[in-house]
Amino acid sequence: MTERLLRALAPLVMLVASAGCDAPATPTGPPRCEPQEELGVERRLKEGFRALAEGDRDAAAATFELLLGDEPGHPEALLGLRMTTRGDQVVRPRPRATAPAPKGHLLIAGQAVPVDFEVHGERYRFEERKAMLEMAKDKGLVPEQPPIPHWYRARTDAAGRRVDPNDRAAVVDDIDLVVLHDTHTLTAREAFVYLGTTSGSTHFYIDWDGTIFQTLDLGWEANHVAMTRIDRRSIAIDLVNPVDITSQPPLPAEAAEAGVTRPLSEFLHVQGEETQKWGYTEAQMTSLVRLVRALVELCPKVPAQVPRTLDGSGTSVPRRSLGDDSEPVGVVGHLHLFSRATDPGPGFDWEGFGDAIR
Repeated sequence: MTERLLRALAPLVMLVASAGCDAPATPTGPPRCEPQEELGVERRLKEGFRALAEGDRDAAAATFELLLGDEPGHPEALLGLRMTTRGDQVVRPRPRATAPAPKGHLLIAGQAVPVDFEVHGERYRFEERKAMLEMAKDKGLVPEQPPIPHWYRARTDAAGRRVDPNDRAAVVDDIDLVVLHDTHTLTAREAFVYLGTTSGSTHFYIDWDGTIFQTLDLGWEANHVAMTRIDRRSIAIDLVNPVDITSQPPLPAEAAEAGVTRPLSEFLHVQGEETQKWGYTEAQMTSLVRLVRALVELCPKVPAQVPRTLDGSGTSVPRRSLGDDSEPVGVVGHLHLFSRATDPGPGFDWEGFGDAIR
């Protein structure tokens, strides 16, 4: 311990030492003494500061801690204990742990639910498209406005009663199914433009580069299977994929610059026919797994499962319709619901996807 510290502590040590029996200069009565318990406190203080002055921080800390055990909050003892942690051993408060900021949001019943991946919910929206068309029609900006497509509607429950699109609890209670589709386009923009000319709609697009677009609040029923018993209780996800290997390239030109490739599937039987189609990019599958996991957490009635059947080698996911009267829950493809549908195509790894979402 340096002489500077000794000089700094000297007044405090002298003050502690002076507390005790203090006989007056003129003996006019018996000497006045401090109570015995206070003498014990002052003695420990003196021992602690002496050890500190001699550089024995461990002994000083032990003395001050012992004193604080008997006298919690004693100011001099607290001061001494703080001085034992000077220098490299200074104890500083740790910053409070905070949850990571959300990267995106999922919209349900008008509420934004934070998620840890990016979701673009402002670029392609059926609600906004409908509102703009209605405004154009009301203002006479379009000479002959055709009927506005019924892209979406309020959900209904099993009894056919209307579900309030702004009642999150009621909406969540009504959803138990996620349905996957193909867009048959190169990009999500192209898919949105094309689907907008029909009465069809979807809740999500996942573009070739993995970008997720939410196109419809989950409180609304999308028109994607055209079967009320399915549409009313499901969420639709469209995977951007041209699918057909003879009609157009697998990816837009900018994909090459981004280093993204689209695999070609093996020949597999889909709905009983052997076929080969374009598959799905790695970025798409990564985003799909993240999105489905979030939807399963958001909607507890959606189990993290895909259709499975027993075969000679164990269980596998069928690539055919489950039957017109089937009522599946969990995550299915359009092909599982409609015998003439083939999406997602043979390039979709159902077994790997099923394992990833659990």
